Amino acid sequence: MADLILKPTTGSGNKIIIQDQGGTAFLTSADSGSVLGDNAYQSNKYWAHGKMNAATSITSASFVYASFDGTGATTNVFHIDWATGSDANTTTSASGNNFHQGDASDRLKIVQAGVYLVVFNANFSAAGHAYETFFFASIQDGSNSVLAVSSDQVSTDSSSTEFGNANATLIKHFTANSEIKLGTKITNGSVMEPWSHFSICLIRPTT
Repeated sequence: MADLILKPTTGSGNKIIIQDQGGTAFLTSADSGSVLGDNAYQSNKYWAHGKMNAATSITSASFVYASFDGTGATTNVFHIDWATGSDANTTTSASGNNFHQGDASDRLKIVQAGVYLVVFNANFSAAGHAYETFFFASIQDGSNSVLAVSSDQVSTDSSSTEFGNANATLIKHFTANSEIKLGTKITNGSVMEPWSHFSICLIRPTT
C-alpha cells in the first residue's frame, strides 16, 4: 500500500493529538517535530546491572577483561553475575534479551541501536607492597579501542591493606549489535573486590 500520512491542516499551531481512552494526550505534534507525553512508556527492558562474582587476584600489567559467559574459568578473569530483572543473558544468542555474550566471552553484545549510559565501577585492594599500586578500569569497544577510562592509586607498606576505586563512565551511541569490553590493568599486583559492578541502560533508541 502507499504511505499513510497523518498531517494537520497547514497553519501555525495546528496539531495532531493522539489520546488514550481517558482523553490524555500521549503524542502531540508541533509545527516542527512532536512531544511525547509523560504517560507514554517503554517496556521494562533495555537495562542490565551486574557485579563481579568473587574477589579476583589480578597481577597483569596488561588489560584483563571481564567474562560475560557466566563462568570466568581462567586465571585472572572475573565474570559478571547479572542482577534479577536484567535484560541480559550469558549465551551467544540474544534469546529476547538486549544484552548477551558477544563473539568472544569477554565481549558484551548490544542488540538495539541507541544512545546508552555505561558505568564500570571497579574496586580494588593492595596489600604487602612497599610501593605504589596503580589501577585502571576501562570501557572498550570490540576492537580494544578505549572509550572511557578511570584510574586510582594507593600506597601500602609491608603490613597494610589499602583500598581504591576507579569509575569509568560513558555515554555513547552504539549501532545495532555493537560490542563492548570491560578491562582492568594493574601495576604491582592487586585484588579486584567483589563489590565491583557494571551497569548499562538505553537512554534513547535509534534506527
